[in-house]
Amino acid sequence: MQHWIRIALRLVVATMAYNFIEAIVALYAGIQADSIALVGFGLDSVIELAAASVLLWRLRVEFRGDSADRIARAE
Repeated sequence: MQHWIRIALRLVVATMAYNFIEAIVALYAGIQADSIALVGFGLDSVIELAAASVLLWRLRVEFRGDSADRIARAE
């Protein structure tokens, strides 16, 4: 089980890195081009980054091997 959680953690971190870069590039380009659609795309990437950070927190609770009660509270 720990093996799969470790893989999931790596995937979440990679996704977060990609979304961070995507948000910065899209926001910068959207502001430079005065494009509301591109700025909106950048803000969507920020929302995805926030969601991934919650998933990262949840997976870290499970990876540490906390008690079932703590895992249930985190869920």
